[in-house]
Amino acid sequence: MILTSTALAAILFAQQRMSDPSTWWSADAYPAAAVAAGESGSVTVVFDIGHDGRARDCEVVMSPSDRLGDATCDLIEEHARYAPIALGEVPGDRPGRGRGRGRGRGQDRQGPVSQSTAILRDRITADWTLDSTRPDVSFDTDYGGAMPVSSPRGWVVAGELPPDEVDRTSPGRVAVAFRIGSDGRAFACRASTPSGSRTIDRQICSQIEQRARFQAPVDRTGQRFGTEGRTTVTWCSTQGDSC
Repeated sequence: MILTSTALAAILFAQQRMSDPSTWWSADAYPAAAVAAGESGSVTVVFDIGHDGRARDCEVVMSPSDRLGDATCDLIEEHARYAPIALGEVPGDRPGRGRGRGRGRGQDRQGPVSQSTAILRDRITADWTLDSTRPDVSFDTDYGGAMPVSSPRGWVVAGELPPDEVDRTSPGRVAVAFRIGSDGRAFACRASTPSGSRTIDRQICSQIEQRARFQAPVDRTGQRFGTEGRTTVTWCSTQGDSC
């Protein structure tokens, strides 16, 4: 069986979002040329967050078309707002030699980092879909400003799911939502859009609670706080189905 997740590895840490990202654009933001061409799909972008809380320097990581990628970045840079962090030192990764994390490089150990050297970034996946009435934009994966400290692809292990249930529901998909504590641990996971198999849904949530670890976002005073996350996990059996 093959299991994939729409969740992607993160970069460093993000400030608190001032509003739900789904409000950053509306249906009429869908590029007319993309509608005419029938373009749709998931767009993943990363962007810097200025000390004033504004998004900038957006980069397209993955997109089905240039039009959708550009539109996603344009709208985020125009509308995304984050809580500014107080000047001075904030919790984070101390710059130095160590494992790479996107543009920023830091060691795994925690420590204060000067805001003048911190690289504040966020990563968002937007799912652009065309339907019979109007285009829409939704988010498939979002961690509420928290950033994973390891790749989300390792949170769910296909071999730990019951093969019979995987075969029965394949190709399967479950959307899950969970709380993220200020200590970075996931808890209170639930299936927001069930797969049709309670067994698989419970086991996927259990694996996420056991393995998912985050760097929680920080508030205006530099203190870490809890938030909410969501992602989608898909799977296929070895019986010829494709995701």
